[in-house]
Amino acid sequence: MQNDLIIQFEKISEQIAKYFCNKYFKSDDFDWISNQKGGVLIIGDYYFSLETMLDYLRYKYGVDKMFEHYDYALEEAMKGEYPICIRDWKKLK
Repeated sequence: MQNDLIIQFEKISEQIAKYFCNKYFKSDDFDWISNQKGGVLIIGDYYFSLETMLDYLRYKYGVDKMFEHYDYALEEAMKGEYPICIRDWKKLK
């Protein structure tokens, strides 16, 4: 049972990643860091957790807004600040 759940989680994570990358990057050339499906995905010079990918999809971010928020969040993090979450940022912009 436990192994079945893990296998299902990894398959669903892979499907979400493919959908996300095709939607925002028009590519399915991505990797999971340390080959850990459902962990952190890398595509080009971008890194996304599964939760982050789900939030961009859940809150219906277009391509431009997704990259705009990604850059904003990265800048805030580099300053040691906490960025506004994906859910709220779109409403405030």
